[in-house]
Amino acid sequence: MRGQSIRPDFLPAHSKENGVAVPTRSIQQALARCAQSGVASLSQRGLRELPMELFDLSKAQIEGVNWWECNALTKMDISYNEISAIPEAVSSLEDLSVVIGMHNRFDALPEALFKLPSLKCLHFAHNRLTSLPGSMANCTSLVDLDFSCNSLSTMPCVAKLTNLESLQLDGNDLTMLPDGTEHLARLSKLSVSKNQLESLPDGIGDLGHLRELNVHANKVAALPSSITKLHSLVLMDVSENRLTALDHLPRSEHLDSICAADNHIRTMDGSQLEHTPNLTVLDLKGNHLKRLDEGVGHLTRLKTLDLTNNALPNLPNALGSLESLTRLLIDGNIIRCIRPEVLKGPVLGLKKYLRGRSESSGLDVPNGASGAGADTEQDDAMATRIRTARATRELNLSKMMSERNRVELWRLSTSIEDLEAFTVSDNGIAELPEAISRWDRLQKLIADHNKLTALPPALWHLSSLRELDVSYNTIRSIAPPTATMRHLAHVNLSCNQLAAFPADLIDAAPKLQELRVAYNQIASVAEGPAEAYTPHRALETLDLTNNRITACGEGLMVAFPKMRTLILANNDLRGIPFAWGLWESLQALSLDGNPLKALRSSVLHRGTIAVKDYLASRLPEGYTIPTPKQPDQPQSPTPHPAAAGGATAAAAGSPPRRHDPHDVARVEALEKKIRDLEDEVANPVGLTGAEQRALKKELDDARAELADLQKYMV
Repeated sequence: MRGQSIRPDFLPAHSKENGVAVPTRSIQQALARCAQSGVASLSQRGLRELPMELFDLSKAQIEGVNWWECNALTKMDISYNEISAIPEAVSSLEDLSVVIGMHNRFDALPEALFKLPSLKCLHFAHNRLTSLPGSMANCTSLVDLDFSCNSLSTMPCVAKLTNLESLQLDGNDLTMLPDGTEHLARLSKLSVSKNQLESLPDGIGDLGHLRELNVHANKVAALPSSITKLHSLVLMDVSENRLTALDHLPRSEHLDSICAADNHIRTMDGSQLEHTPNLTVLDLKGNHLKRLDEGVGHLTRLKTLDLTNNALPNLPNALGSLESLTRLLIDGNIIRCIRPEVLKGPVLGLKKYLRGRSESSGLDVPNGASGAGADTEQDDAMATRIRTARATRELNLSKMMSERNRVELWRLSTSIEDLEAFTVSDNGIAELPEAISRWDRLQKLIADHNKLTALPPALWHLSSLRELDVSYNTIRSIAPPTATMRHLAHVNLSCNQLAAFPADLIDAAPKLQELRVAYNQIASVAEGPAEAYTPHRALETLDLTNNRITACGEGLMVAFPKMRTLILANNDLRGIPFAWGLWESLQALSLDGNPLKALRSSVLHRGTIAVKDYLASRLPEGYTIPTPKQPDQPQSPTPHPAAAGGATAAAAGSPPRRHDPHDVARVEALEKKIRDLEDEVANPVGLTGAEQRALKKELDDARAELADLQKYMV
């Protein structure tokens, strides 16, 4: 029958042997795998109830498994069964972090479930839930909630769920968003389609990290003005509502798709589109549009525009200048001023017609159009930037260089001798010219997303440089600096092809506070004797995410005694030194995604303090921290952690490098770092999902570190 799914016969989890209930053979096998892995995979098992053995595996008599071999249960997948209840015994599963219970018969969930300290993910879509327990409001560890396709008409307050990143409530009976939604500062996905919402709260504009907003198929009549503050939004679906206008749109450079189909929209204000320059999809089908103004020409990256079934009598000429536009759907309108064969022909032909009509009528070609006119406008824009830079001492040439103008632009740029900030991102440049050595006042150099294979020697003549970003290039190695960079505090070398840790660079930068070398090919760090390293007393943040590191030695702790944040996620570490438990300055340690054997996930999930306590407890009695090499000792210096792991030092007798005292206010540095990370998270173009998650984790660590620091400040 329609609406019924085909499922196996539903069976009890136990059978009787000699009058005693024992798990069935199939369940016995599942429990054995669970005891070994900590993951209960009971999906599509035909279950009406959960086996009680699941809640204390160490006491269950499981064939072939000894009680001391049982791992703590961390994930439970019981989807696609006919289970109607979770017993209160779930309270014993303190390490449980993920519960997948979709497509069952749950009409309620126990309070105890939301009191589990490690709980992060709950998926209970397609059940019969009519309410949720009040204890959910205090389950602050939650990151991902999915209660789609139930019968919820109300929700507990979510204001305290400050770690929540995804909230999916589609297909319920909600008339308003859950109380406190505006306080979910980390929320990136909010999906409430197919409910009964009549409006969105003004506070929705406070969701600064929101990337996906789906309110499809509700009763919303207008969007609040605060929606313009959603600067990180990538996808917005407000289709099948009761909108009469799109007066307010997110002012987001990252916005990729707007779906506003099947509403009652009559006009589209082109000025709203000025703030969505990277939009690729605009769906306005099934509205009452009578006019689409020339402002659509601002959407230079638009690929799909759906205007099907509206009341348009004409099309704006600006559409002809949109080079990226490949799908233009206009059936069901009343356009009579354009020949039918042009309207029904290829999009290229229609765009050519509109361009010709624009030129014949004397209209300006919008920015981004092809041809000599566009080149002239770009030249004018660049000339304006050069003139402005002479006054502001800051020059941004991102996405401005081409083979045609590159030589001239370098000449004009390097003629500004007192430049303090220079950005040349995303230009495809393969090298930086030697002439940059003239910029002896330059403090900030940003050259990410290019094709650099090396750093030029001229870079080391920039004696005032404080920040260097050459991420997303193809740099394979860093040559030893030829001068001391006395002011360099922040370096980003992520997403290159480095095979060795940039030890020489650290040595040459005595005030370096932050070094990011994520997504490279570094294999080892500080494997040499701990006593061989000279302390660097400024570095506080080191990001080694997604490298190939198999080992880190005690030397890392000795080399960087002021380290506060160390990110080693997604490497090949099988262990870390127990001595790190005594690393006093370390406040944030990320080890996710490593095949660690000695550290149980339950310890890792409790955070850095728990990990350090565990490591310290494993040290032998009487252990003392190795004494580092002193800078004033007359012996050959040993480099800071090198990719070869304790590589040989410089020639014997060379004086060790001395390090200036750390004199930059930590709070200011953290606040700046957080702003920079927020910009990176809000602009994820070209990043994989793993890279985006790593950035978010790094941002969370920085915020936590700042909060801890401010506790002790007056």
